[in-house]
Amino acid sequence: MKKSTYDNQSLSIQDTEKKLLSIIVPCFNEEEVIPIFHEAISKIRGELPVDTELIYIDDGSTDDTPSLCEELAARDDRIRLYHK
Repeated sequence: MKKSTYDNQSLSIQDTEKKLLSIIVPCFNEEEVIPIFHEAISKIRGELPVDTELIYIDDGSTDDTPSLCEELAARDDRIRLYHK
């Protein structure tokens, strides 16, 4: 069995397989929040000991949330976008 260890300082994966952490982000009329959230989560993603992907799920927004998420996905192939 593969083991993962965690302490207050770091997370280490003790195997040779590439791990992927999917971060699912539900969105509904979040145009003001998306840029702030994305900047903050991008800083954290670089510090994680695993590969990450962001999955934005637009739940029928009527503001610019879909276009903002589309722009992010166009710039980064680790970002996926799903529309309701």
